[in-house]
Amino acid sequence: MALAIQYLHTMEIVHRDIKCENILITEHYTVKLTDFGFSKFVKSSKKLNCNTYCCSLGYASPEILTARPYDGKMSDIWSLGVVLYVMLNKKMPFNRKNMKLMYKQQVHYHSLNVYFIYLKNYLFFLIKIIRSNEIGNINPL
Repeated sequence: MALAIQYLHTMEIVHRDIKCENILITEHYTVKLTDFGFSKFVKSSKKLNCNTYCCSLGYASPEILTARPYDGKMSDIWSLGVVLYVMLNKKMPFNRKNMKLMYKQQVHYHSLNVYFIYLKNYLFFLIKIIRSNEIGNINPL
């Protein structure tokens, strides 16, 4: 999944709706990222390159929830962090039953901030390992 997102970002595409429901696994355990309905091309020279607010609320970055212009690539990484959290903990990091509480938790994510930093570092570590092993025939999409 990380390789697919890295590939998209290299091509200057942001997905903007990364969530568990948009990740499929084939019978041969190939991971596929789906649903590109919200995706868009971005200019790499422009840091805050998105200003339309589309995504699934449980996976939304704080910038999206506070209706500020945001870096689409970083927002994708935030959403991937939520997916990794779900994979490791078998639950969402934020309360989805109470929308007001979920919003508050996501915007004020200080307790999870360190956790997401570790997940991001782990993600880049995995990419480095995969590249160093020179795994051939990786289909990023």
